[in-house]
Amino acid sequence: AERAAKIVVLSEDRKGLLADVTKVISEKNVNISKLLVKTNNDATAFIFFDLNVKHVNELLKVMKAIENVRGVFKVDRE
Repeated sequence: AERAAKIVVLSEDRKGLLADVTKVISEKNVNISKLLVKTNNDATAFIFFDLNVKHVNELLKVMKAIENVRGVFKVDRE
């Protein structure tokens, strides 16, 4: 059974970053149930995701993949 997991990504605010992050999430076969982007005045952005994962290991793999996206500074569980 899948469970909901909330993560928050701190990244630079650049064109295409959201597409890059959602691409690595879908490549891990994880569904996004909700997403919110909040840009900051210092050219950074917070991206809040609600993900559906089968297991905590799946979540950790997705978080590691997101960390490797260019422009991502930090990925945390919310």
